[in-house]
Amino acid sequence: MPSALNHTPVDAAEISLVNHQYLSQPVRADAAMVWGTELDAGGLLTFLEQRNRSSHMLTSVAHVLIQAVARTLATFPQLNCRIIGGRIYRFRDVNVRLVSYDPRHAEVDILTIERADRANLDEIAQFLWQNKLEISAGTHLDGGDKSYLNRGPAFVRRWGSRLFWWCDRNFRLPRFGRLDRHLDSAVVINYLGFPGAPPMRMYKPSKFPDESSLLSVTLGRIEERPVVREGQVEAGNIAPLFVRADHRVTDAYVLGRFVAALRNALTQPQQMEQATGEDRFQQSDAA
Repeated sequence: MPSALNHTPVDAAEISLVNHQYLSQPVRADAAMVWGTELDAGGLLTFLEQRNRSSHMLTSVAHVLIQAVARTLATFPQLNCRIIGGRIYRFRDVNVRLVSYDPRHAEVDILTIERADRANLDEIAQFLWQNKLEISAGTHLDGGDKSYLNRGPAFVRRWGSRLFWWCDRNFRLPRFGRLDRHLDSAVVINYLGFPGAPPMRMYKPSKFPDESSLLSVTLGRIEERPVVREGQVEAGNIAPLFVRADHRVTDAYVLGRFVAALRNALTQPQQMEQATGEDRFQQSDAA
């Protein structure tokens, strides 16, 4: 399978001194930056209500979140990257990694949408609903992968996992398309607005053991809270948003711009829907 990464790393002249300092540190150094903010989700809820009245495909907040992250990441190529052997490599496409909870087995499943920035809401929703059905039926690929990886003695799995992650961090490994199919994404998306979720005031996303997915986006539950609009206090729908980035590949200025652009996309989702098929075709050609 062709590599999802560019063949050559980012030129050292394009990397700032601060990023170089973090890149030269061992993996144990904490290079995480977390930007927490809030957004007015009233427009998002209104958009979904109106869309679901006329669309044949049921869409949710999670689907809009995926589209918004992918479209925003496409405009920040410096964040669409991973680290191998202390060098930065950019991905060819915008792939997103999702976390989905499986209540039957009380564990999470990992999903990946390739070229997510070129998908419309119906395509994203269809992909997620289909995977939900497969997870419920026990036919999803993750279930087979877990069964396969759980074979053999525990010490073999433990040391085999350590060896694989060390190799993945230091070498551009070939991709085989099954057990490693989730490693070619620069971002992990998590929607924690599930029923019964408490209000979210602070959240620090964990980091995967690999050096891909250096970016993480988490949206919490939408709750009704007092807001000030034009000098008047009224009820509003507010959602917490947390974005984690890695200081080895970016800085707070770029991260802040990314968060601002993502907030704008989530508060005005109709602008993403207005993108025509011709626009997406031209974007595909440009890539």
